[in-house]
Amino acid sequence: MNTRDRDFDAFDLKIIKTLGDRGHIKNTDLANAVGLSPSACHQRTVRLRKAGVLKGFSADFDISKIMPCIRVMTLVMLERQSANEFQRMNEKIRATPEIVRAHRISGDFDYALETLAPDFDSYRVMIERLLEGDVAIRQYQSRIMQEVVKSESPSSVLNIE
Repeated sequence: MNTRDRDFDAFDLKIIKTLGDRGHIKNTDLANAVGLSPSACHQRTVRLRKAGVLKGFSADFDISKIMPCIRVMTLVMLERQSANEFQRMNEKIRATPEIVRAHRISGDFDYALETLAPDFDSYRVMIERLLEGDVAIRQYQSRIMQEVVKSESPSSVLNIE
């Protein structure tokens, strides 16, 4: 285990991995899967939620089966790199529902944004909203994502028996 793991014992890590792999399951099923009593398992799950480790549960579904959409990776370069500018951009990103995943990155660009929109005109309108306002965007580049090849839970990297 590395230093980040020191606050988590083997049972905590099993709970995290099991929930990451299987999603929301009954506490009794989770307790059986990790080898704890239901009461102890529930206490640990509550503690992991309060610590911000378990952030929630969501369904993994194919949005294209529900509505037409395009998925676009957008690379964004800010005019200025400062704590205030990053904070303003972070707030703008969080307020934009079409942005479903965002990362601050190193290199030539400052952000990688994964966006979903019904069509390219809707995507363009979203970009125009990002360009307006108090955050100065120097440049952006769009990449149409053709296919999701792999999408895994972070639990896939936990090597737990």
